[in-house]
Amino acid sequence: MIIGFSSIALKNIDTIMMNSYTNLSMTGVYNISFYFGTVILIPAIALGKISSTIIAEAWKNKDMETIDDIYFKSSINQLFAALLLFILMVTNLHNIFKILGPEYIDGQWVIVLISLSNLIVASTGVSVQIIGTSHKYKIQTYSMGVLLGLVIIFYMIFIPIWGMTGAALGSLLSVAGASLFRVFYLHRNMKLFPYRIVHLKCVAIGLLAFVVGKIIPVLPFHFLVDLVVRSFAISAVFIGLCYMFNISDDLNQIADKLLKYFRIR
Repeated sequence: MIIGFSSIALKNIDTIMMNSYTNLSMTGVYNISFYFGTVILIPAIALGKISSTIIAEAWKNKDMETIDDIYFKSSINQLFAALLLFILMVTNLHNIFKILGPEYIDGQWVIVLISLSNLIVASTGVSVQIIGTSHKYKIQTYSMGVLLGLVIIFYMIFIPIWGMTGAALGSLLSVAGASLFRVFYLHRNMKLFPYRIVHLKCVAIGLLAFVVGKIIPVLPFHFLVDLVVRSFAISAVFIGLCYMFNISDDLNQIADKLLKYFRIR
C-alpha cells in the first residue's frame, strides 16, 4: 500500500507543486515536456515486466548466478536502448519544438534533465524487480518513501529559483539518488553489481554519436528531412560501433540474424 501510494504521489506531486509555485500555463508546458523525457524508459518498462517472473523463480531456487546474469544483461541492454533514445532526443530538440511550437521552448531543459534521469534509471537494469521479489522487499518501500521525501524537498528548493527547470533538476537528483541507492544496496548486501567495463565503452560510443549529431548542420529543408537524416546518422554510428565492439550479445545475435536474412534474400 505504501509503495502504491508513493508511486501515485510521485506521478502527481510535481504538477501540484509546479502549479502552486508558478502558474497553470507553465505547468502545462512542464507536463508536455516531461512526457517527452519518459520515452527513454519504454524499453526498460517492457523488459522489467518480462524479467520479474524469471527473477522470482531464480530467488525460489536460490539461483544467484541467474539473477546476476539477468541483472547485468538488463543493465547493458537498457543502457544501449536508452542511450540511443537520449542522444536522438537531445540532438533533435530543435525539431521537437518545430512540432510542439515556439511556446514550449522553455521546456527544453526539462526534456534534457528528465531524459537524463530516466537514462540513469534504465542503466540500473532490473534492480527494482530483484529487490521487490527478494526477501528484502521492504527495502523497496523504504526507498520509495525516501524518494518521495527528496522530491518534495528538492522541489521546494529549486522550483522557486528556476521554475520548471528547477522541478526537472529536483526530479533528476532524487530519482538518480534512489536508483543508485538500490545499486549500492544490492552490491553491499547481495553481492550483485550490474556495471562492467563494457558500460564505459557504450557511454564512449554514445558520446561519439552525440558529437556526430551535433556537428551535422541544420538542413535548410523541411524539419522532417533534418530529423530523418540526423537520426539515421546517429543510429548508424551508434548501432554500428556497438555491434563492432560487441557491447551486447543480444544485439549482436539480432544483427547477425538480420544480416544472414538479407544475404539469403
